[in-house]
Amino acid sequence: MDVSRSDVRLWGRAVREGWPVPAAMRPGMVEELVRIVEHGKPWQAIRAARILIAMDEANLRAEQGLSAPSLKGLAYRSELLDAQKHGKGVRHEYPSQTGRPHRHCGDGG
Repeated sequence: MDVSRSDVRLWGRAVREGWPVPAAMRPGMVEELVRIVEHGKPWQAIRAARILIAMDEANLRAEQGLSAPSLKGLAYRSELLDAQKHGKGVRHEYPSQTGRPHRHCGDGG
């Protein structure tokens, strides 16, 4: 399977947003993503690994009957991964449903 950079981006978006991916496409997607992880440039490998992890999480949610995660939660997790990659700290607020930080985040509330 020969895929472009935009194909991989689209796969990531499809998985993150819970779009249905035809069962016939999944094995080829996984094989290509694993190939990228093993042989791609570091930034490509990280992107592919994130997609594989998201696919695995989507499978677990489907098995447990749970819905897709919120976009705020995904953005926060992406920020954590980026911060870990660059050895930086992250903000201490997890995006809650109310838009306010949770109590355990040290907001004093």
